[in-house]
Amino acid sequence: MSRDESVRESDSTTNESDQTKGMPDVGEMSAKETIGRISRDERLEVLEHELDERVKELACLHEISRLAERVDISRQELLQGIVDLIPSALQYPEIACARITLEENDVRTNNFMETDWRLAEDVVLKERRIGSIEVYYLEERAENEEGPFQMEERALVFTVCEYLTRIFGRMKNEEELRRSEKKYSALVENTTDGIIILQNGEIRFANTASLNLAGYHPEEMVGNNFLDFVAPGSRELVMKRYAARMIGKEVPPIYEMSILKKDGSELPVEVNAGLIVYEDGPADLVFIRDITARKRADEALREIKDSLAEAQRIAHLGSWDWNIVNNELRWSDEIYRIFGLESNEFGATYGEFIDCIHPDDRKEVQNAVDEAVFKKKPYVIDHRIVRPDGEERIVHEEGKVTFDSEGKRPVRMVGIVQDVTDRRKADLARKESEEKFRRILESSPDPITVTDLEGNIIECNQAMLTTFGFSSKDEAIGLNALEYISPESQEEALEHMMNALEQGHVRNVEYISLTKDGKRIRTEVSASLISDADGNPMSFVAITKDITERKKAEETLNEKMQELERYKEVTVGRELKMIELKERIKDLEVAIAEV
Repeated sequence: MSRDESVRESDSTTNESDQTKGMPDVGEMSAKETIGRISRDERLEVLEHELDERVKELACLHEISRLAERVDISRQELLQGIVDLIPSALQYPEIACARITLEENDVRTNNFMETDWRLAEDVVLKERRIGSIEVYYLEERAENEEGPFQMEERALVFTVCEYLTRIFGRMKNEEELRRSEKKYSALVENTTDGIIILQNGEIRFANTASLNLAGYHPEEMVGNNFLDFVAPGSRELVMKRYAARMIGKEVPPIYEMSILKKDGSELPVEVNAGLIVYEDGPADLVFIRDITARKRADEALREIKDSLAEAQRIAHLGSWDWNIVNNELRWSDEIYRIFGLESNEFGATYGEFIDCIHPDDRKEVQNAVDEAVFKKKPYVIDHRIVRPDGEERIVHEEGKVTFDSEGKRPVRMVGIVQDVTDRRKADLARKESEEKFRRILESSPDPITVTDLEGNIIECNQAMLTTFGFSSKDEAIGLNALEYISPESQEEALEHMMNALEQGHVRNVEYISLTKDGKRIRTEVSASLISDADGNPMSFVAITKDITERKKAEETLNEKMQELERYKEVTVGRELKMIELKERIKDLEVAIAEV
């Protein structure tokens, strides 16, 4: 049996019962029947009153929307503004008060007081209760059959709860996005390795370090053929490896080549290249390190370009009211916009609504409505709609069913529709961004460690595990990074942590570090402070370079240079004596000739 047939059968049963019992109860009359029994003046007065009440409700929701659109408002100010607006939309605003609790926030009107005349709704985000809205009347008023609060007042509070869910969810997403962007930006800003992305033979991205290595400005590299920046002697090798990688062949990722600088000189570099997906296409991600000064190649590798599209600041939200008995459906203007319809194009029935749903989702929506109407289950669902122009959108719906005085017969269902298409796209883009960053992080040849403000390790890459002798992340996470700095370097390391906390970063500081098994290695560390969306310090990200072999080479070179200087001193002294001896012999030969 369809829903319409169920409702008609329920109506028929009720009508037969009414006929057998006489006149129907006033409480079960429709609004039209009630108005029909009073005088014209009284009807006008009732209609004017109803109109005034709806105008108050719309004005309240409009002001809440305006508050939510402000970018300069704090969460506390926003909630205070909303709670102060709610009483103005109620039937008796002069004796009404309200309170909103939302996680750690608790705001209330100046006249707030708990009484017996209470209306409350929960604020729910992702199936988790995060707060509530409470409305109280401070004095008793004549109650209708629904209690001290009218159905429209209940619907208003329900709608405001949904506004809070939407606004708070948007704030959470923006805070997470800002934290993510700051974390990744700190890594890329501190790197001294050149990073470029090649696609279709063209440089699509070049970071500051790569520009500095070659001596070019961004507009001189980005968008140009990458072979123009490769030294002639390296072009054949580079082109062969790039072409093979682009078609999926296995080639050594690390090799040496020379780049052509702007001044015409050649710079020997070590290249680490790998295939990635960039803007929906295959691309070559290349790390460039100056092997004449390895000290400058110690910064973090991070995501090259954040392709995450910014989610819509405020999702559009509309309300609906379905009279189940008469099968009349009322939509707010916002729902018409979401569905891409004009009000004169919609039949204002449940059936017309079902026709707007994507064919593959209709059964799921109908089942959810049936369970809410006939089994009193919560109505919460996400589904697709198809606009008249063929565009598909994703909407989130929630609703509540009102039953008759006996709690058996469904008479009304009110709810909200929210367009969540952009949010879904933003969530997917953020996940792709996180995955892209993870690949860049793991491909870094240098150890990268993320710690809390006390130095406890909360994240690291494979290079860190390998360098310090850990077998897995589980073994390293939770340890204090200072434990792996030698005792004679720890005081200096603490001082550098304080400098990073105050200045935001430290760069290229050298320590004697300890591996897990106690081996001493020479290291060079750069670290940056990571802050949350509000600018509060949150963690450190450190990039460590093992410079043990480089230091040994430098020491050997210094020894050779000193030895050369000593040799030069001996050689030069001997040559001077030979010159002096030759001069004396020449003088003797002259004297003998004169004799």
